[in-house]
Amino acid sequence: MVSKTRRRPEKVLSPSPSVFDKLPPELCEHIFSFACLDDGYTGRSLSLVSRYISEASKPVRFQSLVVRNLPQAQALASILEKESPLHRRVRHLFVVCNYQQMYTSAIIHGD
Repeated sequence: MVSKTRRRPEKVLSPSPSVFDKLPPELCEHIFSFACLDDGYTGRSLSLVSRYISEASKPVRFQSLVVRNLPQAQALASILEKESPLHRRVRHLFVVCNYQQMYTSAIIHGD
């Protein structure tokens, strides 16, 4: 016996505004300030969600960062130079330094 079940047509999800898109930007900024306490990953992610979220998260995007090597430090300096002073506030900066690598590099390059 073959079961004759009807399949419902699949709903096509249309993009709808998120809850955050309906909140005032000041409130979003306050919420994002708590979310952006990691190594910078959340700030980068928020900048990719939507234009509204990207703009609302700008003041806190760089508040907590980790720099692990010289190329990252140089890239961060370049990014911060391009940002307006209002959007490049860094509150927590954790710098990881590999002394052995620095010492070896200094010997090789004669620094």
